[in-house]
Amino acid sequence: MSETEAEKGQRAYREYVVPLILSLSQGVTSDDEWSARYRRLPERPRQLVACAKAFADVPNGGFEQYFRNSFGDSARDAMSGFKWLGRLELGEAVSDAISLLGIDSVEDRHARRSALEILEKSGVDLGDYFDPATTRFLLGYDDGRELRVQFGLAALREGLCP
Repeated sequence: MSETEAEKGQRAYREYVVPLILSLSQGVTSDDEWSARYRRLPERPRQLVACAKAFADVPNGGFEQYFRNSFGDSARDAMSGFKWLGRLELGEAVSDAISLLGIDSVEDRHARRSALEILEKSGVDLGDYFDPATTRFLLGYDDGRELRVQFGLAALREGLCP
């Protein structure tokens, strides 16, 4: 019996995407080291990682947490990656959050954290502030199965896995 498309996507996700993400963290001792490894990836694998990290981080703490963490370094790749995967609503939610952050250099962790600090010092509740973008992201978020299949199928289409 041959595999369905969903089964192929799930297998590719397990056998390529998950090991790719884990390999970036092996032996890493700092956020900067992780980011340097990440930036050396070709565009499509970088986008898959960025989408997976946003997919994991945003539902568990919103864009406030995402931008505080090193994964926020990959926000632009997540935005373009979700669009590449055909998940426009997720890409647009990331774009909305980047706009709310209000800086051009979202990849710069120090600039991101400074922007968040300025907002907090002005009395802004960051959870509420990013809530429209977080809600938009969560509305496009499923239980994870469908998106993991999409990650895997994209990796197969791009010839990223055997």
